[in-house]
Amino acid sequence: MVRDIRRSLTPDEARQITLDLHMCVNCPQQYVQAMAHAGATRFIFQWEAMKNGFDDALSLAVNIAEAGMKVGISINPETPVANVLPLLEQELVTLVDVLSVNPGFGGQKFQDKVLIKIDELAQWRNINRKEFLILVDGGINKNTAPLVMKAGADILVAGTFLFQHPCGIATGVEELKSKACK
Repeated sequence: MVRDIRRSLTPDEARQITLDLHMCVNCPQQYVQAMAHAGATRFIFQWEAMKNGFDDALSLAVNIAEAGMKVGISINPETPVANVLPLLEQELVTLVDVLSVNPGFGGQKFQDKVLIKIDELAQWRNINRKEFLILVDGGINKNTAPLVMKAGADILVAGTFLFQHPCGIATGVEELKSKACK
């Protein structure tokens, strides 16, 4: 799919489009080269898939970067931010994906406890002068968007809210933008 999306783009579109892949799989290292060749921009892997924690995560992050992709890390709602800070200190990670629902299916309720994690990441980033984006994925709607933006999120991922919006996806996007920017 990544290759087909990349091939369907004009050269101008290809320069403007970011293809972020959230690889919520047990052995993400198996997919690095294939996704790089397919044209992925950023490879986001799940911290919880790292059996040996930091060592596995660092090795994978280096492999992703060497393959020519940006590196992202995703954490589940239960995972402490402190677990990923040593990896963020290496300055390989360009995005942290804070899951605000448990992985698996759409339509779940936003877990408020992640607001503390978003704030903690944003503060750590500012204090340590690091440059990575904070993405929040799960349960994003017109009520939760302003909360996560205030906590320090840079990017929001919304699925159910947009696909089930009564006036269509485009209207839902505009509604989220207006709420998130308040």
